[in-house]
Amino acid sequence: LDVAEDSDPSTMSEYRWELLRSHLAGLLDQLNRREKLIIRSRFSLGSHSKVQTLQRLADRLGISKERVRQVEKRALEKLQALAHDNPPEVVEVD
Repeated sequence: LDVAEDSDPSTMSEYRWELLRSHLAGLLDQLNRREKLIIRSRFSLGSHSKVQTLQRLADRLGISKERVRQVEKRALEKLQALAHDNPPEVVEVD
């Protein structure tokens, strides 16, 4: 999700952060199980407290490191397309 370049992320409102988190969760739910696991693990999202390496995920899933990279790339492309087609609805709060 793109955030306007002139906005300082450290000053983003809690409401906006929650909106973005919620939107990302909805987008992630549209990925298949393997894609979701790889994205969450690679970017330390949700209950994943540490970023996982390609090799560690490959060992866990029983596939090659290159295949993990390919699935990650495909999942990121899906997320970008989904985010483009379904932008978050922003409600201005006074």
